[in-house]
Amino acid sequence: MTDPGQNLILNIANLSKPKGLKGEVRCSAFGEMLPSLEGESVSLYAASGASDGFLLDPSFMQSRKIVSVTDYGENSYLLSFEGIQNRTDAERLRGLHIGLPLSEARLRFHDPEHPYLFEYIGLFAKDEATGEIIGRVSRLYTDAMDWIYLDLKDKGEVMVPLSGPYIGSIVLDEGTVLVRDIEDLLEHAN
Repeated sequence: MTDPGQNLILNIANLSKPKGLKGEVRCSAFGEMLPSLEGESVSLYAASGASDGFLLDPSFMQSRKIVSVTDYGENSYLLSFEGIQNRTDAERLRGLHIGLPLSEARLRFHDPEHPYLFEYIGLFAKDEATGEIIGRVSRLYTDAMDWIYLDLKDKGEVMVPLSGPYIGSIVLDEGTVLVRDIEDLLEHAN
C-alpha cells in the first residue's frame, strides 16, 4: 500500500500583490509555519488552487530566499525576497504559492505533543481490538471540525471525525491511528 501523501505539496502561503516600491509582497499564510522560514530558501509553485491544505496540480516555478517576514495579523504577512528589488519584480510573484513537500514538512515541523493535521496523511489505520492494519489515512477535511479519510483495504474510503468515538489514539512516531468499533463506523458511514 503506497503512501497517499508521497507527492503532496503543503500550501504554506499564497502570494498576492506587491506593497510599496521596494519589492515586498503581501501573502496569506496557513498555520504558523511561515515565520520560521525567514532567512531560508523556499520553493514557489504555480497551482490551480488548494484543497485541505495542499496545492492542486502544483508546478515548481523557482526558489527564492525569504529575507524578511513581517506579521500583519490575521495570517497576513509582508515578505521580502532576495533578488526582488522593485514593484515590477514583485508583481511577477503574484499568484504563486510557497509550498513544501509533505515529506519535508513532516521532518521540519514534527511535534508529537501538538501535531499538525498534515502529519496524519499516510498513517496506517489499525483496528484497536485486533491490532490488524485495516488501511491508511488518505486525506483530510476541515470545516467546523477536523476529519480524516480512511482508505480501508476492501471497503473503500470512509470519512471519520477526529474528535469522535471512532479514533482511539494517534501515535505519530509509530505511524498509526487506532480505530475503534470498525463495524459500527462502516454502518454509520453508509
